[in-house]
Amino acid sequence: MTAVTTWGQTELVHHCSTCGSGGHGRLLIAGGGPPVSLARSGALAVIAVGQQRAIGIDIESRGSVTVAEVRAAGVALAPDEDPTRAWVRAEAAGKALGVGLAPIPKGAAVQVKDLALSPELTAAIAIRGPADFAVEVCVS
Repeated sequence: MTAVTTWGQTELVHHCSTCGSGGHGRLLIAGGGPPVSLARSGALAVIAVGQQRAIGIDIESRGSVTVAEVRAAGVALAPDEDPTRAWVRAEAAGKALGVGLAPIPKGAAVQVKDLALSPELTAAIAIRGPADFAVEVCVS
């Protein structure tokens, strides 16, 4: 089974590089195109489009993730860190690396930036590779 998401007139499909399934895994533009990542929170959806390197994005309602959920997922959490912030950073990095919400492999080259979209939302974007990157936010 292939999971298909439509964004405007563009079809996005999933592909798991581990098992080959089309029901889960990295999001791709059907027929080829730049790297993409999609996240949803309630009625809001955000999509990130990379130029060449794999990209990941995540968004959650502020305060929607508990410390217990973060720890159960194996996500690192600093003593004073907001659990929702830790969650979206880990999810974005995992999407960029193609591992999902899993502990990030030691030595993995991934850069993560927080996004300030609104006071009610916590979001982060990540890109695979050691070099820094720029973010341009477009709202439609």
